[in-house]
Amino acid sequence: MTGKKRSEKRRRTIPLAGRFTPEEAAEVRAKADACGAAVSALIRHATIDASLPRNKVDKDAAARVLTALGDIRAEMGKSGSNLNQIAYHLNAGRPGDIMEGSLAAAIAEHGQAIRTLEELRLVCMQVLGFERNRKTPEDE
Repeated sequence: MTGKKRSEKRRRTIPLAGRFTPEEAAEVRAKADACGAAVSALIRHATIDASLPRNKVDKDAAARVLTALGDIRAEMGKSGSNLNQIAYHLNAGRPGDIMEGSLAAAIAEHGQAIRTLEELRLVCMQVLGFERNRKTPEDE
């Protein structure tokens, strides 16, 4: 270590200032918060195309992701098992009337599992800092 303080090692040493109305300042801060970045990082990004810093992981969102992963795994396993059993019975030449109703129910279950998977994908993208403003189908 060189013995310098952290602030003396920084490369960004020239402060720039701008004047904003209270409403404008609130809007800039809100946009920075929505991006998960500091105001200065947002301004650098907007003016010189600097990349935004990586976001910190939202622990609540990560917990929701883990819960959703468990739910989707159970749903997909159940619907996959049902579809497999129905295919077995149909291939064995068992009565189709009963199986057709079961097949429709299994396909509906599988469709719900796929919708849940799409919601999980959205939550993952939001945790990673993408698609922050996109609403889930339930919220729309």
